[in-house]
Amino acid sequence: MNREQNESSAEQTHILIVEDSPVGAELLRRALDKAGYRVIVAKNGREGLLAVHEHRPNLVVSDIRMPLMSGYELCRQIKYDEALWDIPVILLTVLSEPEDIMEAINSGADSYIIKPFNESILLERVRALMAMPIRRKRRDERRWEEVEYNGMRHKIMGGSQQILNLLLSIYQNTLAQNRELADTQAQLRLLIESLDEQVRARTEALSESEEKFRSMSGAVLDAVLMVDGDGRLVYWNPAAERIFGYRAEEVLGRDVHQMFAPPRYLADFERGFAAFRETGTGPIVGKTQELEALHKDGSEFPVELSVSALKLHERWHAVGILHDITERKRAERALKRSNRALMALSACNAALIHADNETSLLGDMCRVIVEQGGYRFAWIGFVEHDEAKSVRPVAHAGFEEGYLESARITWSDTERGRGPTGRAVRSGIPQAARDIGTDPLFAPWRMEALKRGYASSLVLPLKAENGTVFGALSIYSAEADAFDEDELRLLEELADDLAFGILTLRTRFERNQAVKGERDQAVRLRHALEETIAAIALTLEKRDPYTAGHQQRVAAIAAAIAREMGLPPHQVEGIHFGALIHDIGKVYVPSEILNRPGKLTDLEFALIKSHPEVGFDIVKDIPFPWPVAQMVRQHHERLDGSGYPQGLENGAIMLEARILAVADTVEAMAAHRPYRAALGLDAAMNELERERGKTFDPEVVDVCLRMVREKGFALPGEYERLV
Repeated sequence: MNREQNESSAEQTHILIVEDSPVGAELLRRALDKAGYRVIVAKNGREGLLAVHEHRPNLVVSDIRMPLMSGYELCRQIKYDEALWDIPVILLTVLSEPEDIMEAINSGADSYIIKPFNESILLERVRALMAMPIRRKRRDERRWEEVEYNGMRHKIMGGSQQILNLLLSIYQNTLAQNRELADTQAQLRLLIESLDEQVRARTEALSESEEKFRSMSGAVLDAVLMVDGDGRLVYWNPAAERIFGYRAEEVLGRDVHQMFAPPRYLADFERGFAAFRETGTGPIVGKTQELEALHKDGSEFPVELSVSALKLHERWHAVGILHDITERKRAERALKRSNRALMALSACNAALIHADNETSLLGDMCRVIVEQGGYRFAWIGFVEHDEAKSVRPVAHAGFEEGYLESARITWSDTERGRGPTGRAVRSGIPQAARDIGTDPLFAPWRMEALKRGYASSLVLPLKAENGTVFGALSIYSAEADAFDEDELRLLEELADDLAFGILTLRTRFERNQAVKGERDQAVRLRHALEETIAAIALTLEKRDPYTAGHQQRVAAIAAAIAREMGLPPHQVEGIHFGALIHDIGKVYVPSEILNRPGKLTDLEFALIKSHPEVGFDIVKDIPFPWPVAQMVRQHHERLDGSGYPQGLENGAIMLEARILAVADTVEAMAAHRPYRAALGLDAAMNELERERGKTFDPEVVDVCLRMVREKGFALPGEYERLV
């Protein structure tokens, strides 16, 4: 039958799962659903019995320990029902006692599976039971037998073949649970005792049971050994031949101690057999232990051994089930190494996140590799392009004790450069020394490395984005043959993250240096601008000595008003600089007009009124960071349109110019002029009140009044920089 036919057949098959554990039920459902079976789930035995009557499933898989009705009782209800008894039942539990087996037999179960179940065994058992021919018979045609166990008579449905089938499934299940080999010993003992009971009940020869045992043990994957009271091997199954490498005829009659690695276990064996001969008990009977066995070539390998006692021909024999755990140990070591690499990677990523400078990052990375990863030693070196092509150590952690000082690492094409570090730098590919004690390329450093407990090493290149190698991360392990594929992959990721972190910090440092340089340059330019503007203002004052200091005082008043109004510092600064040169257009006005103490003619005054526009033309093409040109142009504009040169009104006048107009008026009235004496601040404040909202901005006037009358602002006597 092809795959499509199998799946079609499975889809027509209903399987009832009876399991009170939601997790256990879900695991069973997924396994059967994936195989194409249609699944029904019941939460206890009582609910399961109702589901059997309602749906009549093709097969029932039931847990044994459940509330309301146990799996035994559910199985018994099915098997003793005329309409249901031919439905196969698989019991799911941890059957470890003979009484449990007899209870399963009494209930009429067809098979059972040990928890936690193996998916492949579950599906194999289901298919096997489904493939059996329909067993429906009339009640009076069913076969029942009685057996005696523990002094009690048990009525068994299905006869000896049903019993042997169930016992065979018990034994096969037990052998399939490699991680539960302690149960294997108990099940084997139960199997032997059960067979012995059945044989005596039917007065069969003991040799028949032995032959059945030999037949079954020959089919299992684990080694089955039988040893007499003197410690001599009397049985050696085919799996033992494959695992140890000896044929049966080569070992039968030999001392079993020779199969293991003395002297570690010799004392235990001798002490155990002394008591075992008399009582069938001993320190290793009924237990599962790990120990080292010997292949035929003398090499050691790890095993789990479970031993039980069997009395044959009035003599105690030990039956051992031995499982080769080489692959499991290898997987455990690989998992341990991957876990330590993963821990190191996680800790290093945390260090990368919090690093604020390269030196601390390098030290932290080495430290977490040793402390979190459990490695013996770690160091980071940077590639130098000097004559020796050296690799300069910059950070390390772990058991170093002067190793780097004596190492003299280089990436040149010399003996020292052909070591792991040199090859990693030149090739850009990680380099591992699996066994420092034998690696010929590690010869220059072998003695010093072994003295410090280094057994293997890994060098990971640190690369820039263009692939250039700029450094190397070296990690040393106290174990030989470390750094397998999974561990290497994680550590490569760690090295890539480290390289990225180093380059990021360097980029950040260079950027900060550039920003600092730009900031310093901006400060220098600002100072130059300030000095230039001050020089221009001073030049104007030289032409008009009677108004010397006017622009500086206006600038001080305007900046104070702007700050009091809560304007941003940048805007305050712009107002300050605009005020310093607001009268720059007066260079166009002849000095004799500027210095005349008497009244000006209309023509002369018209010439004076042109200075805002002239000033605008002078500075308009200078790229100030503030609207200085417009401040110069508008500082004589008034809200009612009576100002000049453009006659602007209200909102058309920029805020900076409105502030400048108030400050200019205050300074002009309060200070001395060639054509009149100083009027003072009180007169200036009165003028502002009269013109508030007419010619001057009301908010600016209010701020200026508050500064003078409430906060005691005084007109500066000399130029003071207010930024």
